[in-house]
Amino acid sequence: MNLESVSSLEQFKLDLVKLEQEQLLMLIEKHQNLIKVSNKTALKKLPLLFETVLNLGNSKGFSATSLRDISQATDMSLGAIYTYASSKEDLLLMVNAYHIAIIENCYEAFGKPYDSPFDNLLLSIKIHLYLSQIYRPWFYFAFTETKHLSKKNIRQSKASELKSEQFFHNIIESGIHDKSFREHSSDFSAAMVKSLLQDWYLKPWKYSNRGISLEDYNLEIKRLLTLYLLP
Repeated sequence: MNLESVSSLEQFKLDLVKLEQEQLLMLIEKHQNLIKVSNKTALKKLPLLFETVLNLGNSKGFSATSLRDISQATDMSLGAIYTYASSKEDLLLMVNAYHIAIIENCYEAFGKPYDSPFDNLLLSIKIHLYLSQIYRPWFYFAFTETKHLSKKNIRQSKASELKSEQFFHNIIESGIHDKSFREHSSDFSAAMVKSLLQDWYLKPWKYSNRGISLEDYNLEIKRLLTLYLLP
């Protein structure tokens, strides 16, 4: 993926397909102790299982969701599901690991290509908005359901949250250091950016009712940060 990928959400989706396949294959190879089907079969069935886990988790709550629910929603037998995971917690760990890996790899792929910290910050915000638009069910689930999960899943979710916030923090810190940004708490500023991004995928109805598109929202964040950060 390169800077042309963020020219539009549609282009970003297209360029994301290869990364999705790569991460899915890596996940399958990493969990060979759980996954007892061929890679070809797993590549076909795991996205359906992941989508179902998130849909059920968001609609009825993960704690109330059983493997039997997942079986019925996917038209897969319980025996077939057990060839991918021994429990719903195992499935969720894979769901989280898959999405976290894609997000982290996206940021690594783009890096910080500009000399200007402000331009790098805007790029990272746009990438996050695009990712949360494409993977909204997972972003929503990760925010709302974490407290109901196992300790291992909670640690995984918290680490991901802090890592993405740290990315914004580092860019803001570099801008303060080279005096292209005004003096602010980089911790607070990064947390503020993260909160703005979360509002987009947690309350889509609010912006839909106001006729605010994804690109509109991205532009308003830019305007706000221009006033807040730039001298």
